[in-house]
Amino acid sequence: METQQTYTSEQEPLRTKNDNSALWKGVIVSILVLALLLPVSYIKMLVAERSERHEQVIQEISNQWAGEQMVSGPVLMVPYYEIVQKDGRTITQKANAYFIADKLSVNSEILPEVRKRSLYKVQLMKSELKLKGTFKPLQLAALGLSADKMLWNEAKLLIGLSDTKGLSKEAQLDWNTEKQVLQPGVPENGLCASGLSAPVKVNPEGTVDFNITMNVRSSRHLYFSLMAGTTDASLSSSWSSPSFTGMPDTAEINAKGFRAHWSLSQASRAYPRQWKQSIPNLSNNTIGVSFANSDESYIKTDRVVKYAILFIALTFAVFFLIEVLQRIQIHPLQYGLVGIALCIFYTLLLSISEYTGFDTAYIIASLATILLIGMYVWSIFHKPAVALSFTIGLAALYAYIYFLIQLEEMSLIFGSIALFLVVAAIMFFTRKVNWYQLNKRM
Repeated sequence: METQQTYTSEQEPLRTKNDNSALWKGVIVSILVLALLLPVSYIKMLVAERSERHEQVIQEISNQWAGEQMVSGPVLMVPYYEIVQKDGRTITQKANAYFIADKLSVNSEILPEVRKRSLYKVQLMKSELKLKGTFKPLQLAALGLSADKMLWNEAKLLIGLSDTKGLSKEAQLDWNTEKQVLQPGVPENGLCASGLSAPVKVNPEGTVDFNITMNVRSSRHLYFSLMAGTTDASLSSSWSSPSFTGMPDTAEINAKGFRAHWSLSQASRAYPRQWKQSIPNLSNNTIGVSFANSDESYIKTDRVVKYAILFIALTFAVFFLIEVLQRIQIHPLQYGLVGIALCIFYTLLLSISEYTGFDTAYIIASLATILLIGMYVWSIFHKPAVALSFTIGLAALYAYIYFLIQLEEMSLIFGSIALFLVVAAIMFFTRKVNWYQLNKRM
């Protein structure tokens, strides 16, 4: 016979409308996370606005100083007469032949100079360029030309310079034993739109040694499109964080500055030693250096903001986990206050970095946020061990985010690993939680 079991009203295990309070708490917390997308979006726009303003300041100062500089050449241009057929007629017209040096060496000492306007700093450059090289006898036969068709008295040496207002002194040219000043402006040539030129005497069967000295100002970037059979280039500066274009053969970088050297052989040259009207592609022979500006703070801040929602969601998840394990209910308003504190971290980071740089600002903003939330957690739970554990975890999270943004290309894989470990930890600590009985436990 079956025994009929009865329950009193106090014993009856019926589910009430409050049995799903934990579920509703999770829904509310999720809504709070989504609501915080609004201030995070505003912070992203604020970072973009400040970065744009900084770029405008850079452009304004660069327009007064000089822009990015591209130094190309040197190239010897010799006009000649050619006979062509046009509209059924035979005519004689003028054209240009171009010749590059057989050997070229470039040495440049770059002096960094910082100009400040309001909160913004702009990194500028002063460079003393020394170009030394040799032109060997010209190979006219390779172009199908003869010496009698060449206009030797119109020969010019061309040096391309993208912003000629960056010349702080007259550029000097030693052409064999003849000394002269390179003049701003170049004849139409299709190779460079602006630069310097000088008429030179050319002996097609002789060798010419030349030296060029220029003092050039530039903003942030100094590039060279060096044109010669073989080229050696050496750049040095007291700036300790350069970014190179074209992999240097050797580079020494330390706290006192850098020294880099490039060696370009004939085999690596993607253009001929001489040509006529068609212009070769010179893009593969560009080398140079860039100086980082304070706009990197905006770039790094923007990268940190991209982790904001993930950061907030993980913090709320840990809060909810503590709430479950400690059997202490946390009001949604308290979640919201913690979320706002996490958002304010990004505005602190942005504003302080404009004065101190990114690294210092990150330390200050993260410490302030960690201490604020840590003390708030202690006031909620009144358990030093819980508050200390949460504070240490939050500090580890901020440290890991900083680590991720330094990695750049490898940040995705390390971020994925970190997320996996966090989810694994949450699963481990909640493996014995009876989620259906949360209301009775809390």
